[in-house]
Amino acid sequence: MANTLLKIGGLAVAIGGAYLLIKNKGKKEQAQALASIPATTQPAVTTATDSGTYTKDEAKKLAMSVVDKVILQLDQIPKERLADKTLSVIRQEKFDAEKKEYKKAKDLALKAKKEQFTFLDKTYLTGLNNKGLFLTTIKGGQLVLDGRMTSMISEYENSQGTMIFGDFFSSKTLGDFVNKFKKTEWLQLYDSLVGIFTTMPKSQVNSILPILPKYIFMEIANKDFTYFREINEKNPLTMQETLLLREVNLEQYTPRKDMVLGTRILNFPVPMAMQTPRFN
Repeated sequence: MANTLLKIGGLAVAIGGAYLLIKNKGKKEQAQALASIPATTQPAVTTATDSGTYTKDEAKKLAMSVVDKVILQLDQIPKERLADKTLSVIRQEKFDAEKKEYKKAKDLALKAKKEQFTFLDKTYLTGLNNKGLFLTTIKGGQLVLDGRMTSMISEYENSQGTMIFGDFFSSKTLGDFVNKFKKTEWLQLYDSLVGIFTTMPKSQVNSILPILPKYIFMEIANKDFTYFREINEKNPLTMQETLLLREVNLEQYTPRKDMVLGTRILNFPVPMAMQTPRFN
């Protein structure tokens, strides 16, 4: 026990001595002074340049390192999950299947010359009267509540034969989303990061660098995929991380171009995160 205390005391003296040495030496000699301190106990040295900004070349390297870490997170998605469909596609497929069943129920009612038919616990008009004849003012599909016809038409009656839940050009599977990001969309993120790192003070850049990959992954993640929702629920931003991002105020470093007067660049996704912070 005594030997242990002596060793701890000796280490404390060494660190204290090294600190005084660093304080009294010039910038060129600080590196040599730091080398004398055990790696696990080296303090961070803040220089005057920390208040400046990174050069374009430095910012490019930092931006690429962040992008690489984001892509690494995408690469860690289990292969069996890459076939996951978006929630929009799943809802669309469910809707299409229900519409087929709705049509079958309606056709059977028409064949039996019934005025009404029931589907998924709802009652609809077939468009026939009590004599089995088609009415000119009622095409069928009106919802019936408490025995009375309402003005609401069944959603399965639309003429196009489908209800569009998502963007036609959006990714349909998780694998599509990942491939699209890795092939083209990463460049938009990269450009935004370079712009941030060349305008934001170095000290602020350094403070958020460790959490940027996690934050960006959460923001670029397509919330239309169950996988991303699961990940974000398991590993949300902590209160400390949320406060740090708010204090840095990323939005001020990502001006947006007018969508009509000029080409809009997809910038760093800040506003939504600031409006709905997530933490443990």
